[in-house]
Amino acid sequence: MEDGGTITGKYYANLLLHHRAKVALAAIQQCGFSQIDHPPYSPDLAPSDYFLFGNLKQHLRGTVFSDDNELKSAVQDCFNSRDKNFFNGLMNLKSRCEKCIEVEGQHT
Repeated sequence: MEDGGTITGKYYANLLLHHRAKVALAAIQQCGFSQIDHPPYSPDLAPSDYFLFGNLKQHLRGTVFSDDNELKSAVQDCFNSRDKNFFNGLMNLKSRCEKCIEVEGQHT
């Protein structure tokens, strides 16, 4: 903060977001996951959008759930019903991101 600057709600919010991000990153690393650099403005390469949620939405489409537990159970059933090849799409994500970075976001 600059000398004479005003501490505002936005200032505190930025501090909290930074702290929460550090805590989340530490937890992710503690679980043994590695970070994949993500090309900016490439939502089609976001891990959740790239492969996982599209399939999940298709599986759950048209279903009405009476409560959160019913939804959680349906999501778990969806993933448990997939064979091991289903998750190969996620395994290909790293190479797709690297290719996108290599060609500087141009269509491949």
